[in-house]
Amino acid sequence: MTYNAQLKATKSIREAIANLREKGQEVTIKYRGSKYIIHCYSVFQDEVYLVVRTKNGMLDESMNVHSDKTSNLSITLYSFDMMKTRTDYKMKFIDMEIVEGE
Repeated sequence: MTYNAQLKATKSIREAIANLREKGQEVTIKYRGSKYIIHCYSVFQDEVYLVVRTKNGMLDESMNVHSDKTSNLSITLYSFDMMKTRTDYKMKFIDMEIVEGE
């Protein structure tokens, strides 16, 4: 799929994430068969802080969104384990879909 075709196909997802501008707002997505919540947990001096959490009941794992590594095609996530080892993951918008009503 061409770059422009990907931009067109993912416009609603990119806009939904970009519109998370107030604490507590969230969007539920499906990514490669699993459900996730992209949640705005803080806004400080016009900087928006988002977190992506799993939506599978009892186990609540999360990764932070690296705001300066968000592109037109993906968002970059990161987390640290208890040994302070950083893990990065890139979620492609083309692999996401918005889950309505959840």
